[in-house]
Amino acid sequence: MQLTCDSLQLLADNLKDDFPFMVISPDGQIEEYNSLLSGVYSDKENRKTAEKIASLYCENKHHVQRTKAIAVNGENHYIDWRLTPISQEDGPKIVCLGTDVSEIENLSKQIARTSAFAKVGYWRFDIHNREIYWSDEMYHIRNVDKSDFVPTLDKVLSGYGDDQKAELQDRFQKCLDNGESFITRMTVDKEGQETVYLETQGIPEYDSDGNIVAISGTLRDRTQEAVAEEKYLIAQESLTNLNHVSEHLRQTLNTHALVSIADVGGRIIFANRKFCEISGYSYEELLGSNHRLLKSETQDDAFFKEMWKTISSGEVWQGEICNRNKQGELYWVYSTIVPFLNKKTGKPEQYVSVRTEITHQKKMQSKLDKLFEEAMAGSEAKSKFISNMSHEFRTPLNHIMGFSELIMNFSKEEGIKENAKHILAAGNELLEKVNNVLQLVDQGEPNQGHREVFDLGYMLRTRFVANFQSNMLAENRQFEIDLPEGEFVIQADPLDVLTITRKLTDNALKFTNSEDKIAVSLGNNQSGDVVIKIEDTGPGLPEEIKNSSLSPFTIGETVITKSKSGMGVGLPLSKKLTEKNGGQFSVELGEGRGTTITLTFPNADRRHHVDPQFSTAS
Repeated sequence: MQLTCDSLQLLADNLKDDFPFMVISPDGQIEEYNSLLSGVYSDKENRKTAEKIASLYCENKHHVQRTKAIAVNGENHYIDWRLTPISQEDGPKIVCLGTDVSEIENLSKQIARTSAFAKVGYWRFDIHNREIYWSDEMYHIRNVDKSDFVPTLDKVLSGYGDDQKAELQDRFQKCLDNGESFITRMTVDKEGQETVYLETQGIPEYDSDGNIVAISGTLRDRTQEAVAEEKYLIAQESLTNLNHVSEHLRQTLNTHALVSIADVGGRIIFANRKFCEISGYSYEELLGSNHRLLKSETQDDAFFKEMWKTISSGEVWQGEICNRNKQGELYWVYSTIVPFLNKKTGKPEQYVSVRTEITHQKKMQSKLDKLFEEAMAGSEAKSKFISNMSHEFRTPLNHIMGFSELIMNFSKEEGIKENAKHILAAGNELLEKVNNVLQLVDQGEPNQGHREVFDLGYMLRTRFVANFQSNMLAENRQFEIDLPEGEFVIQADPLDVLTITRKLTDNALKFTNSEDKIAVSLGNNQSGDVVIKIEDTGPGLPEEIKNSSLSPFTIGETVITKSKSGMGVGLPLSKKLTEKNGGQFSVELGEGRGTTITLTFPNADRRHHVDPQFSTAS
């Protein structure tokens, strides 16, 4: 294009009031500009603009360039320059015709800021060249780098799951085929982040002939909204569940408990169905009435004053109350009264009472108390009966044994003496069994009785060994005694311990045969306790005896291997006396034959060891 200086001047004059216009050299020197530029911008600002245009044109050869200029009044202006190169006699020139796009630029920036704040991105898909345009916010929402990511249809869809991808493709196709706009919601899992919830809206664009040429729309990040919706749904579900629980609780209370609410004056302002049912009063009769309506006079005024003092001070009260229903019948309740305090004053404003009816339990307790009294009376009668029986048994036995001894001493016939000897032995055996029974039932429960601190080894050597050896030799039985020197100090009743050892060795002698052996030993266990062991190689006891609680009067008939009869009180009596003196009693059966009975007593403090010449052991 060839323009003369006159032509340029004429063009500049025609555009002086409408459009920015200038002619510059390729190095940015202004050759000409119109009055609009000179009136709005300073010469310095116009020179900066010319230099900027020249540098951009030389770099890119683009025929449209946008520059920013500061007006004389301080406003920022944006101008799009259309550049036309021309040739002049004095060299090449660039004709610059501008359009002020400041309003459009500012509006675009506002839209971009609004989109960023609202997390809304804009997109457009051109059908003919299949190109996609994304606004800057689109890259931010999808968490991709604008410099590395070029949006294509395949890339955009690849960010979603298979189901979501299929849905989007279907919506796109329907929009292309039928012009259907769409809104769809999707999710994207960003690496290392929580799930992002998105909403896409698309609408078709038409040309002048009514053909769809593009689909454009928005992409909105609705994560906060989705999270809020989820929380709302959870809250709604929780509220529904709470309502169900409240209803179930109400039904449960109506079925099980008596519930009432009273004001600070004790007047009933609410009563549930169970309360009305048990009291016999209707809801209307109870409403506004004082709880004194149900008072039975079974409990005194002091009881209720103490209760009222507790709840009026803001504390919970619990206890049993006897009420009287409308029909005049008494019923018992276990009550919990909870005061609800006023938040401002801190004083009770309502009392909520939850009660459980315990009338049946109270009747049962009364029956049990009566049975207990009867049992105690029976026990006392039993003790008196046993005491009388003791006298009734011993008196004739003493006469029989006394006359037997007279016959043995004065009769001259050996046959009569031998018969008297058997009568005396039988009498002694019967007297021993009577004494055993009396010891078992005496006073009902074991008690500590008389206890001393003594050397068990010394007591056995001086009070037990001689009698034990005599009995063993008389029966021609093998025996062993292991009573080492040294102090084996315990705290017990010496007479009880001596009785235990004699009874257990007598039992062993009674229930073993001539070829068996009986052994008695004394020692300490690993804990330092004193241990007595009485062992035999006899036929042993059945397993059920070992596992039993050694009940008296029953185990004697269980031992079918014994050679002599017995009432089965020796083991139970020994066990009772051992535990009475703080010891432990155990029975161990051998494999096939043999029985070991172990008595364990705590080792007493040697500092309290008394003189071994005690007088109680005999």
